[in-house]
Amino acid sequence: MDIEKILALLHKLANAKIITLLLILGTAAYFIHKNLDFITEVTFKINHSSDQQTQTPPKNESNLYSTIAVVTDLIPLQFDIPSYLLITIKNNGPANANNLEALVDTGKAKVNSLDIKPKDRCSISSGTKVSTEPIRVICKVVNAGESIYIYSLLSEATFRSVLITSPNLYSPVIVKDIENRKEEPSGITFADVITFVIEGTAAIAVILIGMYLLGALINFLEKLFKA
Repeated sequence: MDIEKILALLHKLANAKIITLLLILGTAAYFIHKNLDFITEVTFKINHSSDQQTQTPPKNESNLYSTIAVVTDLIPLQFDIPSYLLITIKNNGPANANNLEALVDTGKAKVNSLDIKPKDRCSISSGTKVSTEPIRVICKVVNAGESIYIYSLLSEATFRSVLITSPNLYSPVIVKDIENRKEEPSGITFADVITFVIEGTAAIAVILIGMYLLGALINFLEKLFKA
């Protein structure tokens, strides 16, 4: 191999610096992607999520039962006006949920007002008075794919739990929220943050060192063959 071919090869190797830079960007993007849930939870976490507990039926019996999903919408901030609590109860099927009962325990929060939808199949059994009495809503049927809504104004921005029962459920659905969860430790600890920072710094350092060594090697070879 003559000198010109060697120099041409070195120029190709020099282009590897660009490739290395792209690798840095790609590695950084991959690192962020793998830790996106962590980053989002650290940056934007608000005590707004519910903890839904239930049991799933065996696969060969899953088509015999209803699958209920409960979403609670409550801003955990106290204002001088009543706080709203919107509970969405959706039947994801495949079976209809007959005689569905929703029991909402608002804990120390008093119910100032209450409304439900749809009213043609659902009725309020208790919780209509201004008190801490649990809200009880009974629905004749919630068809597969349909939702019911419980909207209330509370004296405090908190509630304790939501319990959903129906003969068509494999097991009751229990949702615990702010009042029961506020004393629990956050899912993100200081050790998690330190580990995240160390791993990210180490990954960037390894790439930069590799890029520096590659550049030094290319410069050395260029000087060697030009001499």
